[in-house]
Amino acid sequence: MRNTASEVSKIYQSIDAQISEFQKVTGLGCREGCGNCCRSPEVQATVLELLPLAQAIYESGRVDEVLDKLDTLESHICVFFDSQSEWRGRCTIYDTRPLLCRQFGFAAQRRKGNELVLSTCSVIKTLFPDVAARAEAVIAEHGTIENGALPPIWGDAMMSLYVLSPDLARERHPINRAIRLAVEKWGLVEMLGGSAL
Repeated sequence: MRNTASEVSKIYQSIDAQISEFQKVTGLGCREGCGNCCRSPEVQATVLELLPLAQAIYESGRVDEVLDKLDTLESHICVFFDSQSEWRGRCTIYDTRPLLCRQFGFAAQRRKGNELVLSTCSVIKTLFPDVAARAEAVIAEHGTIENGALPPIWGDAMMSLYVLSPDLARERHPINRAIRLAVEKWGLVEMLGGSAL
């Protein structure tokens, strides 16, 4: 299980580097403290995506605290989203956040004919239309990852995770359920001596 979590983290590092390069070229970025995407009831993840988080929770000794928070949560908003912070909203698990949270606003989708199209949020498009247009132009100009600084592609990123563990990547769950399932899976495997998975 630790090897799988490590491989997921490596994929995340690669995605983060790709997004960082794309941001340098385009200037694309989120409004500081926004958190609109974090408040969406549609945020979902697979258990596989959350293995690095589950590992961090176990290693920090916060298992009971996290499970208690999940038990008492009365919202669809991620248990790790801090809506009360000085920045009006921030992720408290930023380094171990799942794939959707990494790519949202900074990824491309493949369309017919292998055309890449920027998939960014309405907040970015509304507040920074010139920057969003520049990002779309970079994608249109380069067309493929090999030819320039492009963002990750949704399907490709998910497939790179899927091949690590199809069983854990097959089903998407609402974010808090996915967190619980990942923490429980990690605990079960650790109880069995790390031999499962």
